[in-house]
Amino acid sequence: VAKVGLRKRLGEILIKKGYLTPDQFRQIIKRQTVNKTTHIGPYELLSKLGEGGMSTVFKARQVFMDRIIALKVLSPKIAKNKDFRERFVSEARAVAKLNHPHIVAGIDVGSADGYCYLAMEYVDGESLGQYVHHHNGRLDEKTALEYTRQIAQALQHAHQHNLLHRDVKPDNILLDINRRIVKLADLGLARWATTNTNAAQLATNNQTVGTPFYISPEQVRGLSNLTPATDIYALGASLFHLLTGQTPFDGPTAAIIMIRHLTDPVPSVCAINANVSPEAEQIIMKCMQKEPQDRYASAAELVADIERLQKARADE
Repeated sequence: VAKVGLRKRLGEILIKKGYLTPDQFRQIIKRQTVNKTTHIGPYELLSKLGEGGMSTVFKARQVFMDRIIALKVLSPKIAKNKDFRERFVSEARAVAKLNHPHIVAGIDVGSADGYCYLAMEYVDGESLGQYVHHHNGRLDEKTALEYTRQIAQALQHAHQHNLLHRDVKPDNILLDINRRIVKLADLGLARWATTNTNAAQLATNNQTVGTPFYISPEQVRGLSNLTPATDIYALGASLFHLLTGQTPFDGPTAAIIMIRHLTDPVPSVCAINANVSPEAEQIIMKCMQKEPQDRYASAAELVADIERLQKARADE
């Protein structure tokens, strides 16, 4: 009790002196609580890989199998909310349904010690967003196209299983340690591509979901009948970022950025980076058409277009 009282008193002093805001202090206490946990069910926590509003991802060891995995743990506070808990379970089922070399594999889902968790394949590398940031801000065309081709293949597999990702972006693409293979991760915003009412409700129907820098126009509008074209748009926006070092649209607020996806023409990639070929720019422009029906009809068509360009470059 004394320790708790001291911690509270110290927090009050730091807040009063202006060193911390009340919200920052609450976040520190929350992290300390989680970090005291060394095991969750059959998993030993080794280190924290990342943290979001709903969950924390740990590097962990599956004790029985003696293998390293990534463990996504739902915040205990969030887990009390039935809708969020169902959304988390929906993600776990979505991951388990997919089996593809360019999608992070799901291993196990469950609850133990007061936590809901999802165990996933551990990718020993960094996100593509981190890699680009540390790699002069952008990639050469050959590398960017190859990574995009691999993710388009992953999306085609997901779409064939009636699953949309809805939040494709460089930060949700993991790069292996050899920098040859990328894998699509974080299906937390995924939704079943179906007209089933319950599935739509679980996917937060009629709410804007996604990341402003890569979000499709139809997501901005909050449409519920999304199609694979939504993921194709986001992948095109991601390729734009990989080749130019900047996102297609920017602005002082998320709302302004999203409106620009609706109203503004996509900037010329070649004008920003003269080393990008007109053919690569054309691929991006087709991915990022405002109307879904004007984009590639499928991720497989996008893959075919990229492979044609790769072959043409190899024959030169």
